[in-house]
Amino acid sequence: MPTDFVADGFCVVLDANVIYPNRMRDILLTLVHHGLFRAVWTDEIMEEWSRNVLANHATTQDKIDRTIAIMKSAFEANWIDHHRPLIEGIEGLPDADDRHVVAAAIAANAQQIVTNNIKDFPADVLEEHELEAIDPDTFLVGQFELNPPLAIKAVRTVRQRYGNPSMTRSEFLTDLTAKGMPKFAARLRPNFENI
Repeated sequence: MPTDFVADGFCVVLDANVIYPNRMRDILLTLVHHGLFRAVWTDEIMEEWSRNVLANHATTQDKIDRTIAIMKSAFEANWIDHHRPLIEGIEGLPDADDRHVVAAAIAANAQQIVTNNIKDFPADVLEEHELEAIDPDTFLVGQFELNPPLAIKAVRTVRQRYGNPSMTRSEFLTDLTAKGMPKFAARLRPNFENI
């Protein structure tokens, strides 16, 4: 993990639904690893992720536990648990089960919640806590625009990890588009040769 973040002080909570898709999780965590932003998540977020992966994919609990262990090893400081006392005080969300996400954001002094379910986090409720919900594709474009060279380096790292089977640059950008990141893929396209 980098010791100096490019956007030091800027922190987001990654909701379970943006950790759920493998490619999106890989992109987000690699950008975190390269220091473009700080991100946090909780046991509750990872439990929700685990339940959904187990319910929707042909996988085993052992594989899920292995992924969680790898994330804990690589991103130990990103796992928080001091949000729990705040959960009961969060009001106004359409689903009370999402209170832990807002509590995590408050506890981490985060500015944004990166989520595919914007409607679950009404702006008026989040504004009370100086928070904003943002979809991952828009968030990734913003991170790219803050530091294009570092974002390109991080994305190249992700693409090069896929060696079995390998992906051409064009296949990789097409895959990003198909995996819910079309604006990010379009923003990367002019830098095609560098990814």
